[in-house]
Amino acid sequence: MNYFMFVFCVLVWGSSYWFAKLQVHFAPPEFSLMMRLIIALIFFFFIRVISHKPQKSYSMSQYANIGVFGVCNFTLGYLFLYLATSLMSSGLVIVIFSFKSILTPVLLTMKNKEKINTQLMYGAAVAMVGIILLTHDSLLASKTSLLGILYAVIGTFITSIGDLCSAKNARDKISPVSANLIGLCFAIPVMIILNINNSHYVVQLVNAYYLGTVLYLGIIASGVAWLFYLLLIKNIGAVRASYMVAIFPCVGCLMSVFFENMHFSINIAVGLCLEVVGLLVAFKRKVHKHT
Repeated sequence: MNYFMFVFCVLVWGSSYWFAKLQVHFAPPEFSLMMRLIIALIFFFFIRVISHKPQKSYSMSQYANIGVFGVCNFTLGYLFLYLATSLMSSGLVIVIFSFKSILTPVLLTMKNKEKINTQLMYGAAVAMVGIILLTHDSLLASKTSLLGILYAVIGTFITSIGDLCSAKNARDKISPVSANLIGLCFAIPVMIILNINNSHYVVQLVNAYYLGTVLYLGIIASGVAWLFYLLLIKNIGAVRASYMVAIFPCVGCLMSVFFENMHFSINIAVGLCLEVVGLLVAFKRKVHKHT
């Protein structure tokens, strides 16, 4: 069962931005994201109800921290990544976003004023070279791709900021389900404001193709895969579960090659290998730290 959940999460999250790209033909990225978040909110509310666990009370500072987590991870971070997907290959978006697994621990180390582990920096350097090679052809292609890369970098950085808040939620022993549910309650009003002139796109939901992508990202990607990930953390540990992040770029690039006509060049092949190696080097450092 653990193998199934691992592969399921890799395939679903590795291809999620390809599904987001499919939505561009029907509605603006911010509208599609709002619909995804609303469906995710309903999903987590349902999970919260069937769990039969009493709702804990939190302090104002804890609610504020959850709110920042929700806005950064669900609203601003996703929004920039969705915008990036509308301008460039979805595979390159997931490649840049996967660097978050290195950026977040670096920011946590800086926040705690600790010395940054050398092996982590080696992994970051190798992964960064890989990303540069992967995006090199796209940068040469057009200015639109450059803007897409910029959006992807901004979205990745913002979600890493949200991860800092998520780490504090964990220290405060706030359950992930509660944190996501409350975080979505902060995130969705922001998305509603951003979509104040997009209400007419609601008619697109009658299109089975578009509705299918919204349901897939809202229920499968944001809900089921996330619950499987929590189970994997419980069953095999957070470090081993996080190895899936190193495989996301492979899945994303393959999706782009097969479905988006992305040319599979030497730069992409070498860059992909370097990024995967860089991520694995960073993860290996975590294993040594916890054993």
